[in-house]
Amino acid sequence: MTFQAVGAAPLRVGISGYGLAGRVFHAPLLKGAGFDVAAVVTRNPERMAQVAQDFPEAQICSSIEQMVQMELDLVVVASANLAHVSDALSAIAAGIPVVIDKPLGITEAEVQRIVDASDTCEVGVIPFFNRRWDSDALTIKKIKDLKWEINF
Repeated sequence: MTFQAVGAAPLRVGISGYGLAGRVFHAPLLKGAGFDVAAVVTRNPERMAQVAQDFPEAQICSSIEQMVQMELDLVVVASANLAHVSDALSAIAAGIPVVIDKPLGITEAEVQRIVDASDTCEVGVIPFFNRRWDSDALTIKKIKDLKWEINF
């Protein structure tokens, strides 16, 4: 499955952060789904080399502000947890929909800032939560869905 209209170019995505989440989880999923990874934010020289190897056509950006100036269809925030809110708000302010790796924010107030900005700017935001298909999460769901009758 690819995310593009027939005959249209693939959707252009920017990834903020190219550590474990950005490189191992998000980038392969995006590539496999047919997205064009057009830009990556990282200032780490080793990770810059990895981006150049993995996505030679992608622009390596030193900041989220630089990346959101590009013509992107989506931004995936996979940066350090402390940067999730500022990265998401930058993309939202630029009018770019955002997928934010967990945690969405560190406090309820931070999450509310993202939701409020999304509503105000009419820009979509969604958290990325890949754990719902792990065996422990599925087991908890099965247990929760069971009708237990306990006799004391």
